[in-house]
Amino acid sequence: MNGPRELPAVCELSSDLAHRFAEGLANGVERRRVMSHLLQGCEPCREAMRGRFHLIDDHREDPFSMSRILANVANFERRLNAERAKAAEQWEGFTRHPPQRQWTILKNSARFNTWPFCEKLLQAGWDALYDDPHRALEWNRMALLIADRIPAGAYGRRSEFDFRGRAWDRIANSLRATSDLAGAETALVTAERLLEEGSGEPLGEAEHLYFKASLRRAQRRFQEALTAIRKSRRIYRTIQDPHLEGRSLLCHAAIHDISGEPLKACELARQAVAQIDPQRDPRLALAARHNVIWYLMSAGLADEARLELEELRPLYFENGDRMNLLRLKWMEGRIFRLRGDLAGAESRMRVAQAGFVEAEIPYEAAMVALDIAVLLAENGRTHEIKSLASELVTVFRRLGVAREACAALMVFEGAAKAEIVTLTLLSKLGDYLERLRAQPDLRFEPEG
Repeated sequence: MNGPRELPAVCELSSDLAHRFAEGLANGVERRRVMSHLLQGCEPCREAMRGRFHLIDDHREDPFSMSRILANVANFERRLNAERAKAAEQWEGFTRHPPQRQWTILKNSARFNTWPFCEKLLQAGWDALYDDPHRALEWNRMALLIADRIPAGAYGRRSEFDFRGRAWDRIANSLRATSDLAGAETALVTAERLLEEGSGEPLGEAEHLYFKASLRRAQRRFQEALTAIRKSRRIYRTIQDPHLEGRSLLCHAAIHDISGEPLKACELARQAVAQIDPQRDPRLALAARHNVIWYLMSAGLADEARLELEELRPLYFENGDRMNLLRLKWMEGRIFRLRGDLAGAESRMRVAQAGFVEAEIPYEAAMVALDIAVLLAENGRTHEIKSLASELVTVFRRLGVAREACAALMVFEGAAKAEIVTLTLLSKLGDYLERLRAQPDLRFEPEG
């Protein structure tokens, strides 16, 4: 069977995509792209496909004609565009209120119960993740409230499962970012159950696999993480979205880093930098370049890491996200230590450690504190570790972190008070805290 006539060179659609659409081989994202393009009135493309499909101006009676399909899509798109315009107006007023008032407004009004307003909340949650993971979690929980209340049949039954599944996925990712891996697991399982009832839309599946891989990485279930992220990358590659594949590449790189392969991680992160579009997501682009430098530092390549950091430094301050700035200080401290500038390393690490404590991100605060303790121990300043250890115990107790974590830090505190902290103890404690997030009942065995 002959394919569609060759499309003009000026048209944004490739002949290959048009042919796959005509043959019914295009995926959901591609189908929407072609139909949207046709609806915008591209006569050369409509003419190229005429004879294969009944287009909107073809009035022949046929219950299965493409004209009906395209007309329905057109009506839906017009309605969705109107809802998006309304959501943009609502958002401007909504964000003027403090969080407690926002919850009250959402709970007591049905006028926000649309998917475009839910999308606004999810985007706010994504943006906040870099600066305040706890606020990101709140935005995503607001999105779930709306997703659960969208009127039945408003967008199609399967799409409603997609909406709720996507909100739970974002909640899972926010919980992971706040170190609540148990809560993240519960949320991820809920998302997976809902998405199984949904449309099977490839972008939703790829994002779910990305979040799943991120959580499995944090849980140190590396093989499962690699399986999920490879599937995610494959889907993004299939639908030709290199930017989102770049995001998945970053997760892929992080899995190799935590597995003890920083050079492999660096290679993958550099690929991600090449694919991520800074205009589309400047924070993600910054995170990709940050990770390259972190992996260089982890591999002991301090001078190369420093040179790349000097080039990147202005972007940290352009974006101004608290988490990125804290990670910058931590990374600078580690690079300074590798280069032998212990005073510079300590001052930067202390800024990072205090920032993570203030942001209530306990495990990162503990890991930076252990880096500081290593510096102090290496320079015979073990008596100064006492206050550091006591502060960590206080912070972990205040934030309700796992009992076993507090017990391990009390061992650290006891050793600090007795001035018998060793580099071996600090190394074991750091490894233990990394594993504890995935295994909350894991006991610390300092002599093990």
